[in-house]
Amino acid sequence: MKRIISAFLAAAVCTAAMSIVLTACSSKTADSSTTTPESTSTSTVTETAEDAADNTQIPSPITDRASLDEVNEAIGSAMKRPADLELTDEAWATIDDEEKNPIGQYTFTYNGGTYTLRTAKDTGDISGVWENGTTLGNGREGDVTAITTENGGLWSRWFDGDMQYSLYAEGAAMDDYTAVRNAMA
Repeated sequence: MKRIISAFLAAAVCTAAMSIVLTACSSKTADSSTTTPESTSTSTVTETAEDAADNTQIPSPITDRASLDEVNEAIGSAMKRPADLELTDEAWATIDDEEKNPIGQYTFTYNGGTYTLRTAKDTGDISGVWENGTTLGNGREGDVTAITTENGGLWSRWFDGDMQYSLYAEGAAMDDYTAVRNAMA
């Protein structure tokens, strides 16, 4: 009988101890959820001059422009806006590269597709499109065959005299892409 009572008391003591532990844990959780920003501690990291030198950022080569005229003036080009199409979300910029001629960039939306037109006096790749397994040929004057990229984008490149053009679209139907391209002629 003493054994039964001893076992019962041991079980009761363990249950009580477990209850205390669970209560303490649950109250800590409740308290931590009500912690205010003033009561939290923060550490300050002091950056040395050497650390700052290692974190120097390169200035962005992209300059936003207010209009197509500003882009054309900056790059010495005759980039055109697709005529007679209802375009939205229009934005203009130039991309400066010390080793190449500046690139004009015009982005817009047409029928749900997002388009990026780039132009420059350069024969290198100005498209800004990088995808594995996708290459864009040099093209010929008047050759504007679009290729489909691995992510479903449409892309073409053509030349007009000494100017190169690159047109890339995401989420565009081929008919819409063709309409945009033809409106630029």
